Amino acid sequence: MCGRFTQKSERKIITEEFYIQEFLSDVYISYNIAPGQNAGVVIRNRGNQYIQFRWGLVPFWADDPKIGYRMINARSETVAEKPSFRRAFVKRRCLIPADGFYEWKKEGKYKTPFFITHRSGKSMGFAGLWEVWRPEEAHEKEKASGDEKAVGTEAPPPDNKKNRGLNAAVYHQNTKTQEKERPKKGLSATDSNVQGDLFSAETGPTSNQSPDSTLNTSLHTFTIITTNANEKMRELHDRMPVVIPPDRRNEWLDPDNEDVPHLLELLGPIASDEIEFYEVSRMMNSPKNNSPECIQPLSRPAAD
Repeated sequence: MCGRFTQKSERKIITEEFYIQEFLSDVYISYNIAPGQNAGVVIRNRGNQYIQFRWGLVPFWADDPKIGYRMINARSETVAEKPSFRRAFVKRRCLIPADGFYEWKKEGKYKTPFFITHRSGKSMGFAGLWEVWRPEEAHEKEKASGDEKAVGTEAPPPDNKKNRGLNAAVYHQNTKTQEKERPKKGLSATDSNVQGDLFSAETGPTSNQSPDSTLNTSLHTFTIITTNANEKMRELHDRMPVVIPPDRRNEWLDPDNEDVPHLLELLGPIASDEIEFYEVSRMMNSPKNNSPECIQPLSRPAAD
């Protein structure tokens, strides 16, 4: 799976690496992105656009946006078939710029965090899908009208700075309420840090989305597609995010490309000799910790 990743590249680098023609949001910098937080994604709409969406895909037909917490990843083997993803797979694919991601290696009773990067030091482009969800009243009205575009195929709006404070405040209040109600079902202290905190983190300072269904706003979300781990990655975990090669990114983003078998061919694991990883501090277990110290190595990069 992919449960945490980093975005630390600045605007100039993202522009050059992903051929961005329009920024609809500020570039988001984070060393410890967790599900439920906003992150930068690249979509294709009259050229490549960069915008922030919330991590955890909420299907347009969902009754409750909290379903997104269970949809942070989509398996490459079933992404074209699952009702939650198959429509977005055909029409709403995206890339998630990532300078690296975290994975935990189970060692006895403990889980040791590692940071995985591209050997070149360049940003990777994770394969992703995005969706649009609306509050029930507007959603039902649009379905009844038969407006196909209204239920999730249009491009997202520009970043609305005026509404950021309201939406971020509502999200924070909802998160605190959910955390009080969420049962702790037998998780150890270590597991609570690694897994439980994934779903109780606040969004970043530039968050402009909210899962609250009472707000009369659209919610734009994304998921990261995962695949079987390559040989090197299997030292840590049996799954890893799909990394689209730079020379295939155009094929992936092209909304006119509806050739499912061809698209599925892009979802294999990156080659083992293209990645490296090293152990990092357990401080990154908590998404509250978001600084360059999260990715500092505790030892030398793992040998080939």
